[in-house]
Formats: sequence, structure tokens, C-alpha cells
Amino acid sequence: MANSNLGVEFFKDILERQNNPIVRVDAENRFLYISKAYADYFGLDKDRMLGQIYLPPICDEDVAFFEETHAKIKETKQPATLLQRELTQNGWAWFEWKITPILGNDGEIKEIQSVGQDVSNLIVTKDTLSLIFRALEQTSAAVIITDINGLIIYANLKFKQLYGYEDADIIGKNPKILKSELTSQKIYEDMWKAILKGEAYNCELTNKTKDGALKWVLLSISPIKNEDGVITHFVAVSEDIGFQKRLDGELRNAKKELENINEALEKEVEERTAELRLSNMLLKTQIEERKRIEAEKEQKEKLLAQQSKFASLGEMINMIAHQWRQPLTAISTAAINIKTKQELGILNAEMLDSILDGILSHTQKMSGTINDFLNFFKPSREKEYFEIRTAGKEATKLIGAQLQARGIKMEVASKCNKKVYGFKNELEQVFINVLSNARDAFEGKTSDDKLITVQCHEEGGKILIEISDNAGGVDDEAFERVFEPYFTTKEPSKGTGIGLYMSKTILQKSFDGDMRIENIYDDDTRIGLKCIITINQQEGLVDGN
Repeated sequence: MANSNLGVEFFKDILERQNNPIVRVDAENRFLYISKAYADYFGLDKDRMLGQIYLPPICDEDVAFFEETHAKIKETKQPATLLQRELTQNGWAWFEWKITPILGNDGEIKEIQSVGQDVSNLIVTKDTLSLIFRALEQTSAAVIITDINGLIIYANLKFKQLYGYEDADIIGKNPKILKSELTSQKIYEDMWKAILKGEAYNCELTNKTKDGALKWVLLSISPIKNEDGVITHFVAVSEDIGFQKRLDGELRNAKKELENINEALEKEVEERTAELRLSNMLLKTQIEERKRIEAEKEQKEKLLAQQSKFASLGEMINMIAHQWRQPLTAISTAAINIKTKQELGILNAEMLDSILDGILSHTQKMSGTINDFLNFFKPSREKEYFEIRTAGKEATKLIGAQLQARGIKMEVASKCNKKVYGFKNELEQVFINVLSNARDAFEGKTSDDKLITVQCHEEGGKILIEISDNAGGVDDEAFERVFEPYFTTKEPSKGTGIGLYMSKTILQKSFDGDMRIENIYDDDTRIGLKCIITINQQEGLVDGN
């Protein structure tokens, strides 16, 4: 008898350790047993509820299916599965119940045991998968995704058009099939070293198409991690920059030709009088030099703008990867769950409709992320009046999740309701560049008080937006160079050095403004950095409501 009681206690202990709620009732629905998980879900006192009748609140839309299922169990005396929404201590949740009737010696139902599972996180709509696919297929950049071993599992339409491959040629293959002999082996070594450490890597290299043609591309490759921080895949975004390279070559040839012309000109002018020769030489040299400088400046600005665009694209994809990691896991699990039910013959049309109706709320976050992503890169056709705070909100929506994931708090001390005239997405890009720099400055910092503050005020007819952090500031030797193109204090894999340069250029050209930085000190200790954005008030603008 003692051994029998010991066995019962052993199995009760096993049941109490289960995360899934378990309950057993008699034929009149009185509780005979309640597991700890069941009591925790619905906030019940186990000892008080034994012998009592209790039915958790069920969603009105699921009541008819609940009654139909239990009626069928009483009629057939066979186990059944029930999927319904119930009100728990933490709000509404989807539960899948495995209901088993226990028959007495007379063949009638004596007890009923139910084992539940919270499946709220597994309910995802198939429309989300389609939307993700369309977003990748319609982007103008070439995108591939590989597994941890570097084997390609996806390539978008632009990638196949750029390199001349079909899915059958590349799926399951290593991207080294694109490798040309013109790219240094060190670039590949540095690339793998960075991404295996969980860092993004950016570079220019020469790839080879299927038919052997060479392609200069600007490449950004980033690791994708699961919820445990383990790298599971890699995503690579590349853009054909052959046109820019050809322009660079033509510019060098033109420069060489110009030098030859100047030499011939100098010889011809030397035959004239000394005064005329000097005058003509200076005049022509100044004109040609001005043209050359303007051409080089224009070409440089175009190239910087292009590089800034793809640096932003890589940053956005990294943000999306961060925000989609958990929903994508749920999508995969939900697909397996639905397929399993279908194979077991327990997935009927009514159950499927009910599941799809319930998962709409799960897809709103991912859909919103896609919309934010597309709106950021959607070209603005016309300038418009917009409130500065709306651009700040859109930028925060895109980068906010990364700040939170790194434990960085962001406080808006004063909202700027002023309206300005220009392209809103350009000002959003400025805010994202500044916030990204602040985010990266906190890398390696162990402080629990990581903080970014934003203030806005007017001064002398100008709008001043101050974005400050407590990440330690900038060394004196780098302070004077932060706005130079291609200068960066970050590692090569983490920054291109064009973000602040392009931000300053945008403010000067589009908003008649400027940008400067100041180190923040506490007594004699440098504790952070303040970025001050200036936008001139424009005639006819009014305060926002």
C-alpha cells in the first residue's frame, strides 16, 4: 500500500511540473484535480476549487464550437480536440485542449480529463509571408540569404537578373560561385571574421556573373540571430556600382587628357608675349580647374549619396531582421502546426477560419514594419510642409527596437511642433544617422544607465534640435574630422564614415541649416556627446497644433 501511495505521489509531482494546464472533472463538471499551471493561468486557489464547478470565460465567437464539441464527446464517448479563446489573468489567449472522457464499468462517462496548450504565439496569417516575399522581390537591391554554412537558401529577382542565374543554379550553392580573381582574399577573410562575430560588414568587390562578365558591387552582409543570440543565417545586400566605376575611369582619362591639353596650350602660349602668355595661361588654368573641381565635387556627392542610400538599406534590413525574428519563428511553428492538424484530419474549415481570424493582430506589427520600411525609402516627389516631430516619430519607429534591445533609453524632453518645408524622409535620414551613431557609441559599455535625450527650442529665428547621449563622447584628435567623408571612429565593418557628412549636407542644402557636435563634461570628465541640428525658420511657416 505504501508503494502504491508513493507511485501516486510520484505521478502527481510529474503533473505539477508540467507547463501545460491540466484539469480533471466528474460527470457534473466538478473539479477533481487542478494542475498548478491551470491554477496559475486562471488565478484559481487549487484547494478551494476542488469539488467546485468552474468554466473560464470563453470568447463569444467560440461558445457554439465549445458546446458542439462537448456534446459530441458525450454522444460518442471518444476523445476530441478543442481550439478556443479564453480569458486568463494576462488577457485573452488561444488554447488547444485535448479532451479525454474516462468511462466507468457501466460504459458511461465517469470523469473527463483535459490537457491544454497556449498556442497564441503560433497563430500567424499566410498573408504576412506573401507580403515579406513581395517586399524582397520588389526591392532594387540584389538580396540573398544563406544558412550558417554559407549555402544560399533564397535569392531575390534583382539578384538573379544581376548575375544571370536561376534558382536551380544557385539554391544550395555557396556564394563563392560569384568570386572573381580581382577581389583580394583578405576582403573575404575580414568579411567572415566580422560576420561570425555577429557584426555587419560592408565593402566593394568584383563579382562574376554566370556568363563570366565582371560586376563591381557595393556589398553589405549581416548575420541573423535567433532569440538566443545564436547566428542562424546571413543576409547579403549588393548593388551594381559598375556605372560609378566607369565614371571614375572616364574622369581619370579626362583628367589625363586635360593635362595633355594644358601642356600643349602652355607651349603655344609661350610663343606669345610674356604678359599675354601669363594672362592666358592663368585664365584658362583657372577655368579648367574650376570645371574639374566642380565635376569631381558633383561626382563625389553622387557617389556619397549612393553609398549613403545602401548603407541605410543595410541598416533598415538589420532593423527589420531584429523586429521580425520572433514573428518569423512563430510563422514557421504555425505552419508546422496547421500541416500536422491537416495530416491528422483534425483541421476543418471552421477551425482554420477561426485560427486565421485570431492571428490578424499578430500580423499588424510585421505589416507596420514593412510599411515603415517602404515609406522610408519611397521617393518624395514634392517638398511639403511637415512638423519636425513627425519626422522624429518615424525615425524612432524604425530604430527604436534596436535601442530597446541594447538597453538604451530615449527621452524626449521637449517636442518640436514647428513646421518646416522640404522632404520629410531626408530629415528622417538625418535623425536615424545621429541615433545610429549614438547607438553604436554604447557598444562595449556596461552601464545600466544608457540614455539618449532630445530637446528642441528656438533661438534667433532658428530651430535647434539637440540630441545628447552619455556614451563617452569623441576623442580630441577625431573631434575636428567627424564631418569629413569616409572618416569614422568605428571599425570598418561597422561604419562607412558618410552618415554625418551626408546629414550635414542634407541640412545645408535642403533646410538652410547645419549640424555641429559638442562633448559633454561632468567637471573634467568627458561623459557624452551632443549633436546640435540647426534649421532656419522659413518665411510663411506657422506653429503646428
